[in-house]
Amino acid sequence: MRSKTHILEEKSVHQLRNIFPAKWVIREKGRDYGIDIEVEIFDDNEQPTGLVFWIQLKATDSKSKSIKRSINMPIKKIRQLANYDLPVAIFRYNADDNQYFFDWIKRFAFLSSNSKNKSYTLKFNDAECWNTESSEKIHCDLKNLSQYTSKSFSFPLVGFINHISGPTKYKRILSAAIGEKHLLINLSRHKSTAPLEINLLEGQLVLNLKSAFGSSIGWDEKLETIDEDFLLDVFHKALVLFLANTGKRKDLRQLISEYDLLDSFLMHSPILTYILPELIACDTDNIFLPKIIDSIYLSDDLINQSFLQVIVFLGNNNFIDRPKVEEFYNRLILLCIKHNNQSFLSTAYYNYGSYYKSYYILDKALHYYNKASKTDNSYLDRFYFKRELAGILFQIGRYKCSVSLYKEAIPLEKENIFLFATYGDALMYSGEYKLAFEYFDKFLTANDRLEDNEKHDKYEFNIKFTLLHFLINIIGIEHQVRKEFAANEKLKRLNESELGQFDKIFEVLSLDAIYPTAWYLLTEYYLKNDNPQGYFLSILFQAVVVQNNPTIWAFVSILCTYQEMENNILFDIVNTAFFYCRNDFLKALDRLINLEDYKDFKGEEFISMVENIIRDPKEYPMEMRYWDGEKPKIIKLSK
Repeated sequence: MRSKTHILEEKSVHQLRNIFPAKWVIREKGRDYGIDIEVEIFDDNEQPTGLVFWIQLKATDSKSKSIKRSINMPIKKIRQLANYDLPVAIFRYNADDNQYFFDWIKRFAFLSSNSKNKSYTLKFNDAECWNTESSEKIHCDLKNLSQYTSKSFSFPLVGFINHISGPTKYKRILSAAIGEKHLLINLSRHKSTAPLEINLLEGQLVLNLKSAFGSSIGWDEKLETIDEDFLLDVFHKALVLFLANTGKRKDLRQLISEYDLLDSFLMHSPILTYILPELIACDTDNIFLPKIIDSIYLSDDLINQSFLQVIVFLGNNNFIDRPKVEEFYNRLILLCIKHNNQSFLSTAYYNYGSYYKSYYILDKALHYYNKASKTDNSYLDRFYFKRELAGILFQIGRYKCSVSLYKEAIPLEKENIFLFATYGDALMYSGEYKLAFEYFDKFLTANDRLEDNEKHDKYEFNIKFTLLHFLINIIGIEHQVRKEFAANEKLKRLNESELGQFDKIFEVLSLDAIYPTAWYLLTEYYLKNDNPQGYFLSILFQAVVVQNNPTIWAFVSILCTYQEMENNILFDIVNTAFFYCRNDFLKALDRLINLEDYKDFKGEEFISMVENIIRDPKEYPMEMRYWDGEKPKIIKLSK
């Protein structure tokens, strides 16, 4: 026997088909992702418009008006539905009078954003009751949505103040405060003509731009004085958050300047943290920057000081231009020097160096890391500083210095097994091949013991482990003081015949075993002497030491398919190649398989397989530190 709920749900779906235009296509979703219906809109000529939305249906047969016009839903569920790529509408069906109420779920996500409860009541009014114009409203909303989500709208916007809860007088007070001549908002008395909804709730103001963008500001409901100035300040804070979120920098700058809002934000740390990147980016004349820097400098909150510095160069995907970031840090450093604040100065130097490190401007990164350690010697005792400085030194070719710092960092950060791999790298490029081999082995063994979600990318280190085994056991070189210049000079003195002799090539390798040209000559030697393994590993050695040559990586990948070759590391080769060369590697593969030499090779199948085994490189969050007594506190930030 079917349940009452089941019967109601079936009826709500059946009736829904009757209210939409006949040319719209209605598909039941089987409650995938909590979605009941998918609707695709077709135009009057029955051509697809590309507009699609989803519906979650909630049915009731209650005679209570409040139940008919409301749905209690977990906030977690609201946010889930609001985060889908397709717009989601919530439909409330009343079997008692055969009525539907509807609205976009993202609007309720904005309205519930500050709620401390686990659930939120979605309420519908007369304007959300389905009528003959509702289909056109949905069509219009969806057409306008692309304009808003692409941020192609402009100010001033028409806004409507919508009172939802709390004292009704707040609507009149705010309306008077915004007035008729606001810089960015023109108020309307009609909700249907206003894309921007200014919602007033108890202790909260929420902006909603057609369910595309929103912002929210709350206040203490127990405040005795909530007047025109207070509500206008709340509105401006919400509007500033909205402008920062939509990237409207010109309007943001105008609003802050016109209404003298900067001091208010500098005293409100959470808002400042959120808008700081946009605030600096929009400050084309450096009007705001001196005040911002003074505010950060004078802050007694260590977390706030460090966090705001890091926020500057993280921004939203690092959109602040480098000159802006440099201007920020240079001014901050001068202020620290002026007031002889060594602690703040060392932190500024360190963060400035971290900024340059994140952009691989390594000479400047090293310069400011050195300044940080000279200003505060305790940096040299910090494990993360040793590790980061070792990485910079490795990248600029100062391998022995890198080895020393990694060696000191390992016992200070025992849980970080990835240090075995980076230390192995530094050892390898310092000429300590046997010791590097041992540390690659340590890393690979320890990494295999980790849970899958904790494992590090091992592709490149697995290859290097294989290559060093070849270098040590077959070529016979365990360690050396690398002499690249001498190897180059030795190579120049070889005649054409000697270039093909193993003992002469070995003489070059004995001076520098990571010299790429020597491995190229060894490749030729092994090819002539019919040694497929030596041939393959010599080419692979070239690929690893050159790193960013997609053609070599493509060639060695194809070689893996030959039976005589070392083909059990194709997965590692492909992912290392993609890490260094990205799509250039795939383009090089495509070029190779179209050559006459590979006409019998199943190239398309191979490329398809390669694309399937590529994994996204593991991303490591940027770590921001501040000191609390004797121990560092760490905040991890995604790049």
